[in-house]
Amino acid sequence: WILLRNGIVSRVIITENRGIIWFTAIVLGALLSPPDPLSMFLVGGPIILLLEIALVCDKVIEK
Repeated sequence: WILLRNGIVSRVIITENRGIIWFTAIVLGALLSPPDPLSMFLVGGPIILLLEIALVCDKVIEK
């Protein structure tokens, strides 16, 4: 959200590359967690959730 508010990254760029960002979050979750699928999603899931919340907050504040 901070990157969006300061103009470092635009909402358009994030929404256009959402699939890549989701994939990267899951891969990072796989690399940073123990080798089981549940841990991978428990690490990658919050990253994705925070990204989506930041996009919604930015959209609401821009209106």
